Amino acid sequence: MISVKASGRAKKLLKERVAFFLQRITRYLLKPDWDNFQPGYADRRIYVGCGKKRLGGYVHCDVRSLPGVEIVCQAWDLDRYVQGAQEVYSRHMLEHLQFAKVEEFLSAAYRSLKMGGSVKVIVPDMDYHINQWQAAVWRSKQLNNNRSNARHACAGFWGWQGEKPDDAPFWDTHKSGFNAASLRYFLGKAGFSKIVTNAQDGHLTATAIKFVGCGRQVVAHQDDARGDHQGRYLWAAREMGKRKRVLDLACGVGYGSAILREHGDVEYILGVDLDHQAIEHAREFFAAEGVEFRCGDIAKITETADAIISFETIEHLVAPKPFLRRSRELLDETDSMLLVSTPNQLSMPFIPERYPFHQRHYTPDEFRSLLAECGFKVLDICSQPDRFDERVENNEEGLFLLAKAVPQPFLPENDLLGVQKEIPCPRMKNKIDAITAYGKAPTAYGKAPYFEVAAQNLQTVSLERIRKDLGASFRLRDVFDVGLKQVDEAISYYMAKYKEDHHYLMATLKILNFRMKAAIKISKFINYLKIRNPDLIILWNGLRLNEQCVSQAAKKLNIPVLYMENGLLPNTTTLDPRGVNYLNSVPREKSFFESIQEQEDRAEFPELVPRAPLEGKKAGNEIELPSQYIFVPFQVEDDSQIVLFSPLVKKMDELVDITVECVEPNQSLALVFKEHPTSPIDYTQLRERYRGNDYVIFANGNSTQSLIDGARAVITINSTVGLEAALLGKPVITLGQAFYSIPGIAHHVENKSELKNILDCDLKSLVDDSLRSKFFHYLHSEYSVQGMWRKPTIEHWKSLEQKIVELYESASSQS
Repeated sequence: MISVKASGRAKKLLKERVAFFLQRITRYLLKPDWDNFQPGYADRRIYVGCGKKRLGGYVHCDVRSLPGVEIVCQAWDLDRYVQGAQEVYSRHMLEHLQFAKVEEFLSAAYRSLKMGGSVKVIVPDMDYHINQWQAAVWRSKQLNNNRSNARHACAGFWGWQGEKPDDAPFWDTHKSGFNAASLRYFLGKAGFSKIVTNAQDGHLTATAIKFVGCGRQVVAHQDDARGDHQGRYLWAAREMGKRKRVLDLACGVGYGSAILREHGDVEYILGVDLDHQAIEHAREFFAAEGVEFRCGDIAKITETADAIISFETIEHLVAPKPFLRRSRELLDETDSMLLVSTPNQLSMPFIPERYPFHQRHYTPDEFRSLLAECGFKVLDICSQPDRFDERVENNEEGLFLLAKAVPQPFLPENDLLGVQKEIPCPRMKNKIDAITAYGKAPTAYGKAPYFEVAAQNLQTVSLERIRKDLGASFRLRDVFDVGLKQVDEAISYYMAKYKEDHHYLMATLKILNFRMKAAIKISKFINYLKIRNPDLIILWNGLRLNEQCVSQAAKKLNIPVLYMENGLLPNTTTLDPRGVNYLNSVPREKSFFESIQEQEDRAEFPELVPRAPLEGKKAGNEIELPSQYIFVPFQVEDDSQIVLFSPLVKKMDELVDITVECVEPNQSLALVFKEHPTSPIDYTQLRERYRGNDYVIFANGNSTQSLIDGARAVITINSTVGLEAALLGKPVITLGQAFYSIPGIAHHVENKSELKNILDCDLKSLVDDSLRSKFFHYLHSEYSVQGMWRKPTIEHWKSLEQKIVELYESASSQS
C-alpha cells in the first residue's frame, strides 16, 4: 500500500470543491425550499466577485465561501438572494466570465436593484490594451516586466494567469473583454439606462441606472428585442405602406418605433407612453431623425395621424374601450389605419400568476367585437405562432393576434358602449383598485355583465373581474392554513340547509364535502389576492359559495369588501360593507330613526313599480278579492333568507298552516297567498288541501302591488314585499328575521301565540307614520345608490362611484 501525502494546496482545493458541491446540493436537491426563500438586502450595496477584498459599507458576494463573504453564489444567481438593492458593484470580475454569463449576470443585477438603483462595473479597457499591444516590444525581458506594454497587454487580454497547474477552474484567466461601446451595449441589453463610461490608465468604469420597471422588455438595440416583438413591427411596416405621420401608442422603450423608421416608409413617428422612465430610455437609445418620443396620456394628444400602432397594450388595460375610442378620434378620416395586437386567449389562456401585468386576454371573436364596438372595421386578423419567431401567419390560431382595422362610424349613443361619458367626479390621487366576482351578476341592458359596463364609467375606481382559472395558485399545503371557523362561515348556508333537509349521516357527509371545497377555494383566493393586492373587493350578493370564500380570504388579508344587490327601494342599488338583506348595515334601533330631524322639503317616497304578473305554470287568471284580507307572499324555500334567517318557518306549507291557524278564528278576514314566481316547487297539493276553505285564497294571477294596495295588512317571513308594504303605509308582520322589523315599521312575532295576539289588536296601531317617513328617507337618501343595473344612467354611475369612495375611505380609516 502506498501512502501519498496531499499537499496543502490540494487540501485547500479539495475543501473548496466539497463546499461548492454542498452548495449545489442545497440549491438543487432542496429546491422546494426556494419557494419560501425570501431575498433580502434591500437598500444595501452589494460587492459581487469580491474575492479577498473588503470594502466598507458593502455586502460581500463571491462564489467562494471566504471569510467575510455574506452571500455565496454564482454572480448570475444574484437576484435569488438580493432584491431592492441600492447598488451592485463589480471590480475586475466581468472579464472572467463568458459573454453569455456576462449577460446573465447583468440581467440578474438589474432584477436585484430597486428602481433608481445603480450598477458600477470596472473592467480592463480593451482599446487601451490594443494600443499597448501594438506599441509593445516583444522580448523576454519585457514579458517578465509587469509594467511593460507587452506584459500588461497580455494581462488585459487573457489575465495574469497566476494559477498553479493543479488549480481548476482557471480563476485568473480572462474569457471576455470590453471597450466603452461593447460595455455600453451589454448594460443596455440588460435594461440599464443613463450609462456613463470612463476610461483611465487601462481601467474602464461604467455606471448605469435601473430606470425602467420590470414587466417591460428593455433593450438598447432593436435587434435584441424578442423575435415576436420585432416581427410585429416588421409586419406593421409592410402593412401600412407609405405614411406621413404614425403614432406608436404605448411605445415602451422605443425599439418598435426604431424598427418602423428603419424598415417602413414613414416620414415621422411619434412614440407615446405614460412611463417617463421608458421614454427617457427611448430617447437615450432610439432617438433618430423623424422619430420623437413623448411622455403623456393619449387623452392629451391633439395631433392626428394617418396610422396608429399599439402592440400588446389592451391586455394591460382594465377598460380598453376608452383607449381604443380615443385612438379612433386621433385617426384621419380618410386612408387611415389601426394596427393592434393582443395575446390569444385560446392559445395563451390568461393566468394572473403567469401574467401579473395583464388584466385579461382576448379570443379572436372578442378581439374583433371589441374593435367593432370602438369604431373600427376589422379588415384582417392574423397571428404569431411563437414568442421567439418573427413569423406572422394568416390564421387566428397563434399565441398573439394582430389586427388591421380602419375607422368606421361610432355605434349609436344609446348602445351599451355609448354609456361611456366623462363624469364630472373629482379624481383621487390614486385610483381605487377594486376587483369583482360576479358569477351570476346581472346584465346591464341585456348585453354585458353589469361590472364590465361599470369599469368603463367609473373615474376613481379601477374594476377588474376575479378570474375563474386559479389552479396555478393552488398548493395543497395552503389548505391547512385555512381555519375551520373561516370554512364554516363560508358554508354557513349549506350547513343550515342540509341539517334541515337530510338524514344526519347524509348531512354530515355533504357538509364535509363542502368544507373541503371551501378550504381549497379560500386558499386559492388567498394566494390570488396576495398577487393582485387590490384595495377593495366588490361582490354581487356575497352569499354564494364562491363569494363567501372570496370574502373569507379578504378578511384574512384585511382587504375591505363591499356587497351589491338589487336596491331595497324602486330604482335603487344596494352597496353595503356588511352584506345584503338581513346582514346589511341599516340601523335596527328605533331611537336612531327617531333622532333624525324632520324636514319640510323632504323628497317624496319613490313610486312603487308594479311587478309583472306570474307566467307559466304558476300563473293564473286575475281574480276578484274580498274587501277585508291579509296578504301573505310566498318565498323561495332554499333562499338564504329562509335557510339562515327564518327559524320559525322553513316551508311554505308551514307558512300557510300557521297563518290559517292564527287568522281563522277571525271570520271577518281572509288570507290571500301568492306563490313566488321563481320557486321550483309545485304547490298543487297545498292548494287542493285548502280548496274548500273560503277564507284561504291563492291569487297567483294578481299583481303584487294590487295585492298590497287592497290588503288590510301583510304577513311575511322577511321578504322585500314586506318593505314595499311598509312603504305604502300598510301594517306589516314579520315571522322571520328582517332588517326592517323595527316597531312602527314592521312588527316581529316569534311564535304562533304572538301572531294570534297581534291579529286581535288594532292593526293600524302598528304603523308610526313619522318614524316610517324618517326610515324611508334614510333608505332613499343616505343608504341606497340611485339607479339600478337594468338600465344604468350617468347619474347612477356618479352615485355608485361616490358611495364606493365613501365606503372605501371609511373602511381605510378604521383599519
